[in-house]
Amino acid sequence: MLFLQLKGAGRYLRMRLLRREVVLRGSCRMCGRCCSEIALYSDGWVRSLEDFQKAREEIPGFDRLEPMGKDDYGNLTVRCTWLTEDGLCRDHENRLSMCRGHPNRWHYLSGADLAGYCGFRFEEIPSFERVLRKRLRAERKKKTGSSGSPRGVDAVARMRREDETTE
Repeated sequence: MLFLQLKGAGRYLRMRLLRREVVLRGSCRMCGRCCSEIALYSDGWVRSLEDFQKAREEIPGFDRLEPMGKDDYGNLTVRCTWLTEDGLCRDHENRLSMCRGHPNRWHYLSGADLAGYCGFRFEEIPSFERVLRKRLRAERKKKTGSSGSPRGVDAVARMRREDETTE
């Protein structure tokens, strides 16, 4: 778990320093594999059957999940009982919020990677703020003369000087 936390912290730090953000690209392949080995997070990673029972009592809809085993990090894995044999959700319109929002940026920033079979992928891109600032600088550069001030301002200043000398 410490490895994932460090990996996530490294990703976050790199993105902050480079002024980047993470976006999700691709689409679901509707295979249902991500519904078969779910590591749950509820006030911390769910690592035991006791933690799972507590989460099941507190979170509506978790009663449709059943324990399966443990992942490489010692987290309890569960599968959704609403998954049909063809890999689809039995009631897609009423799926859990964690299913509706999967995958999301939090996975990337927590150090997790998407499985190779997943049709989605994370991508780091320049932040909107960084792109906007770069564009605004380029626009200002186009509008300025050699003195660095806008051409219109130079012309107005020149006309004022000429008016002052003629008075």
